[in-house]
Amino acid sequence: EAPFDTFDGVMKDSAWFPRFNQAAFKCLGKLSDPQCYELPDITHLTCPIAFITSDADARVPKKTTLRCIANVKQLYPHLTVEHLELRYSKHPTMSCSNEVDRDEYILFMERLYDKYISKRPLTGEEVEEKIECKEDAEKKDTEETGLVELTELV
Repeated sequence: EAPFDTFDGVMKDSAWFPRFNQAAFKCLGKLSDPQCYELPDITHLTCPIAFITSDADARVPKKTTLRCIANVKQLYPHLTVEHLELRYSKHPTMSCSNEVDRDEYILFMERLYDKYISKRPLTGEEVEEKIECKEDAEKKDTEETGLVELTELV
């Protein structure tokens, strides 16, 4: 959510009056380090990271997200980064305000699901559940086949 990289970047890329906002915040607030966040050198994260941007989004400018994506790719080359670029949607209604963007969003989510969720290894419980379902189906098939055979005999 809101991948801003530095306080100055936030002000420069999203404030209407960046210099005024920077000066006011620095005078009235406490800002010891100009960095809003710093990515750790090492991460134990192994799942993919998905980013969504839109050309029409004025709340989180696309260039700040692109800088964040570049930083993640540089620091963690082993991680998969997925990125959806929308064209018409604004931030509050990004996935539903425009028909073209909504369709792109749905396709993106379905692709993520197909790529990372539906093909993941099954847990032990899921394997047991599949075996039980298969056994139940085979039992049902046998019962139905037996009925068919009896019908054929009569």
